[in-house]
Amino acid sequence: MAETDPLSNSDQRRIRILFVCTGNTCRSVLAEYIARYRFGNAVESASVGIKPQNAVDAASAIETLKEL
Repeated sequence: MAETDPLSNSDQRRIRILFVCTGNTCRSVLAEYIARYRFGNAVESASVGIKPQNAVDAASAIETLKEL
């Protein structure tokens, strides 16, 4: 059986990635964005926090995403 590329658009199943960090204000959000940017629709990515913080705590992550 031939090995297939797991990121192939012809594959009916998409890879799903969940990025988890403490606050979901920086690390996991950036990781989700990078995965979406890098893999497009081939990968379904999401981010969550185990103790979500206020949006104001995400100000530096928001600025970084704007630069990207």
